[in-house]
Amino acid sequence: MKWTIIRFKNLSLKWKSFLIFMILVSIPSLVLGAIVLFQTDQMLRRQAVDSTVRVLDTLAQNVTSIMENVEDVSSYMIYDNQFRKYLYGGKDQEEKEFSNLQDSIHAFSAFQIINKRYLDSIQLQGLDGVLLTIGDPVTVDESKWVHAAEEAQGGYVWSGAYPVRSTWTGEQKYVISLIRQIHDINDLNKTIGLVRIRLSESYIYSLISTKGFSPLTGSVSIVDSAGEILSYENKFYIGKTYPDPVLVKQMNEGKNLFSYSNKSGGYLVVARKIDHTNWYLVAKVDEFEIIKNLDAIRTSIKGMTLFSITLGIMALIGFYWVIIRPIIELTRITIQVEQGDFEPKFKVKSNDEIGRLGLRFNKMLRTIQRLIETKYKLEIQHKESELKALQNQIDPHFLYNTLDTIHWTARLENAKDTSKLIVALSKLFRISLSKGKLWITLEQELEYVRNYLILQKQRVRFPLYYEIDREDHLANVLVPKKIIQPLVENCIIHGFKENRESGSIEIRCTSQDGSLFIDVMDDGEGFNPQQAHSVITGDSEHGFALRNIQERLTLLFGETCGLQFFGGEGNGAHVRITLPIIHNEEAMNYRMGKG
Repeated sequence: MKWTIIRFKNLSLKWKSFLIFMILVSIPSLVLGAIVLFQTDQMLRRQAVDSTVRVLDTLAQNVTSIMENVEDVSSYMIYDNQFRKYLYGGKDQEEKEFSNLQDSIHAFSAFQIINKRYLDSIQLQGLDGVLLTIGDPVTVDESKWVHAAEEAQGGYVWSGAYPVRSTWTGEQKYVISLIRQIHDINDLNKTIGLVRIRLSESYIYSLISTKGFSPLTGSVSIVDSAGEILSYENKFYIGKTYPDPVLVKQMNEGKNLFSYSNKSGGYLVVARKIDHTNWYLVAKVDEFEIIKNLDAIRTSIKGMTLFSITLGIMALIGFYWVIIRPIIELTRITIQVEQGDFEPKFKVKSNDEIGRLGLRFNKMLRTIQRLIETKYKLEIQHKESELKALQNQIDPHFLYNTLDTIHWTARLENAKDTSKLIVALSKLFRISLSKGKLWITLEQELEYVRNYLILQKQRVRFPLYYEIDREDHLANVLVPKKIIQPLVENCIIHGFKENRESGSIEIRCTSQDGSLFIDVMDDGEGFNPQQAHSVITGDSEHGFALRNIQERLTLLFGETCGLQFFGGEGNGAHVRITLPIIHNEEAMNYRMGKG
């Protein structure tokens, strides 16, 4: 067993996929297909019956809900004070008051008819000849049902389906009515009116018809206990006795599910009694249709089994081309990269996980190449710097000791300004050398600029003012050496004319969203930002200092860092340096590689 597992692990992805497909897809599909076919007959027959029962229960609930809603409307009319006052007639009421009552009742009834589409019309009959009809006025003899309502003494009386003729259209239609006496609630023996609420048989049939339900429910009808049909698809049978007395007999015996046969064939019948009535909802299904549907389903299951296996084979092929083949290709390119060839690129053909893996792999290759190139360029620049330092080498100790001697000589001669300048120059040299380091803290860089400005104040022929400000937490942020001084030098050389009254330089260091912003601003002649941009992009022969800073920053940190120019001619100069906030050399080296 262990040897089998080891051999499976050593197989290629192609063979592993094929074996997994056979074990987990093909064989189980064949076995499950056989089991499903074996159990299909009984299961689908049971489903056909259950489906019909569920649908019929839902339809019965729909009819019951309608009847309850209509009964609630009639009860509201009995207990509402406005309806009772109206039914007493206008004998003891002013004409205006009676008219308002009629309008209010008419509005209520019209609202019910509009919102309950199964309502055909509502008719109220009261004392003193009061008669109000809302909806379609019909002409029909309803004395049979009125007499039954009188005997019911305020109880609910539901009629059977009977034809009426519309006064509006002149067409014949069938309605089912709720007819109920209205008694004075203060004197239950006193009858004050009669309400007729007529329901549209066609709308009720639309609710119980099988459209939207299972096709196995067949034909549906509403039949009362005497066998009279209240609602049916063929309007010819409405109001007539059901043509098959055997079905009515078994239904009245309380059989909810039974089969019976006649000259037309065999049928499965499901009956549900509608609550609070002697009505039955009856669904009759042709058993031949059930068998025919079962045959179709059997054939479908066989076809689906074969189809699923075919799809599985196609999925296996697609899996090979979409997943396995790109992985094999990526493996091949990785071997080439391992051998030192960085030229091959993974061809990305999709945006899925494999495609994104390919994109990241290509990005990784570009990053490695950029790191190699960056390290190579930095090493060349470092070697050039070392060569220049050797060519112009002055012993730092000798230089510091000499400057210190001059400083104390100036102090002894009481030349305080000279002494101050010598100290500034000494600090300038000390920070400039900084033991050969590439990075210094922002505070050291600002100290370097501060000493440079002290020296420049003595050189220029006009008062020079400066202000250096930084946020406290930025003091130890690492920055490349000598990136601010060239900008200050440009302010003095190009920004200020010799004959001006004074000059002002402001250096402000702030932070936002992980970035350090160093703004150098003056009140000099200013410049054109577009021309300044052309300088750092190499489109101009001038501006070596600016271009050098820009190249250093983009080389070290990427395109997101560098110089930005603001303002315009005559409005002073404003240059911003953008750097990442880094506090140690390990993070700096990581950020350089990421850039």
